[in-house]
Amino acid sequence: MISSYLHRVFDPAKLAKTVEQAANSLWAWEKEFPFDAIAFTGVSGAALAFPLSVRIGKPLICVRKNEIPAHSTQDIEGDSSINSYIIVDDCVDTGATVKTIIRDIKKSWDFSHAELKGVYLYDVDSLWCEMDFYNDIMLIPKDGGIKENPRKFQKTSGGLSWEWGSCR
Repeated sequence: MISSYLHRVFDPAKLAKTVEQAANSLWAWEKEFPFDAIAFTGVSGAALAFPLSVRIGKPLICVRKNEIPAHSTQDIEGDSSINSYIIVDDCVDTGATVKTIIRDIKKSWDFSHAELKGVYLYDVDSLWCEMDFYNDIMLIPKDGGIKENPRKFQKTSGGLSWEWGSCR
């Protein structure tokens, strides 16, 4: 298998396990924080978003990366009647992907009313970031359940840490 970081989605057995783990986590999450759709961008987001959408029965919001040519004239595609969404991606490196998805959905006329309910990262083994905007974003637990309160990103002097805490 040749992959620098998408090994969990290129191998069919690993992909099936990743989709099932994500589905279980999101079904548990939805009991406390209902959401209507799954937002993603790029290959790493799409790799899990499409099969996960089928598995949990949620529509998709595709936020196109502007620098990549596409066959679409739309920057964002999906069901604009949704009121809330989660973001699915592999990991957070610089934070630019998550920040771009949030920004582009907020500035879109059709989707600006939608509220972010959390971020699901299927490869959180590689998580680094020093972005202030993460203080209000909830990280969806991969263990399929919610303990006392969902985890939130917390900025620290050494980067990003995860803490249990109250969320809005």
